[in-house]
Amino acid sequence: MGNTRLAPARLNRALVLRLLRRHRRLSRVEIARRSGLSEASVSRIVVELAERHLISEEGPARSTGGRPAVRLELDDTHFRSIGVDMHDWETRLAAGTLRGRLMEASHFRTPAEPYKVLEVIAERVADLRRRMKDCRMEGIGVSVRGLVNSRDGVVERGSDPAWTKIPVREFLEERLKLPVFVENNVRAAAFAEYHYGNPDVLDAHCLLLVKVDEGIGVSMVVEGELYYGQHMAAGEFGQMVIADVGSSARHDRPGCLEKLASDTATCERYRQLDGARRCPATGDVTAGVRRICHMALAGGRAAVRAHPETA
Repeated sequence: MGNTRLAPARLNRALVLRLLRRHRRLSRVEIARRSGLSEASVSRIVVELAERHLISEEGPARSTGGRPAVRLELDDTHFRSIGVDMHDWETRLAAGTLRGRLMEASHFRTPAEPYKVLEVIAERVADLRRRMKDCRMEGIGVSVRGLVNSRDGVVERGSDPAWTKIPVREFLEERLKLPVFVENNVRAAAFAEYHYGNPDVLDAHCLLLVKVDEGIGVSMVVEGELYYGQHMAAGEFGQMVIADVGSSARHDRPGCLEKLASDTATCERYRQLDGARRCPATGDVTAGVRRICHMALAGGRAAVRAHPETA
């Protein structure tokens, strides 16, 4: 994630790994054809990646005459990476393989104070590393709501005023001695959908993803690359005011899109209509909206009335 420029050799290695991640098994000839690299370049890259235990030989492909081609695949045994997904109510952690196979997952209630959140993340990641000591941890990816400078790993402005200028990458790298990549949650979701989601979008020229949970955001992948826009703020329109309610507050302005159409807004609307003291699923607004939908399908009056304004 991010938009930093990489050296050509590193880009070519990343391209080969990306092709194997997408297509699972490919021969050297197939990699050359799909990547546009020469067969000699592919062979050099394959040797290097195999020596680093990033790829392995799976066996010969079906022969159409002549010597059968050996198929290559990502090595699923030696390396692990960790993903962290921060939400207002809950933070989730997961360890996975190079192929994206989930090995272990956990979650905890998100503390209110940003550095306390990061401390707990560091503790949980350290615990995961101890339990997976036979595998090499390659790095940590962190997704978080708000305006994120993914180049520097800083949350410039989060969903809460406390999350302002928080150096997430610096904090976690100092404690864990691992590479840390920080990304806006909507951009991370779009990138994952493009590479791991519906096979029909794998070779799409452009993918547009709209994410609605406790906030609202949009992200776009163009030719396989995330689109950031100026100041890395592309798609950040949840705070756009669409109703005049006479407030200029910086966060969660009453007339902004997130206050009217997010999962949080739907839960709050249901709570007011039903006279309930809280959302149907305490804290987790996405689960709350799911329950409101089920109640609406069952004919619940407050649940039925909560949705039209959101839509």
